[in-house]
Amino acid sequence: MWLFVELLVVYFLFVETRGASVEETAAILDGKEVQVALVEGVARATEHDVKVVMDEKSESGTVTAVRSA
Repeated sequence: MWLFVELLVVYFLFVETRGASVEETAAILDGKEVQVALVEGVARATEHDVKVVMDEKSESGTVTAVRSA
């Protein structure tokens, strides 16, 4: 019986991370701050001037990189 309870807890409460990279997993578990840091880090690594914009209206809080002119 106890194993069944544990199975239900794992099935309904654990976050699915299969197929996600380490960075994607960090963004899922740690939230929007990590998403912004990842986008800015990629922008710096590729040497582009990028402004990071978070869409607060969407449920997922989508992070978008917008190239500066």
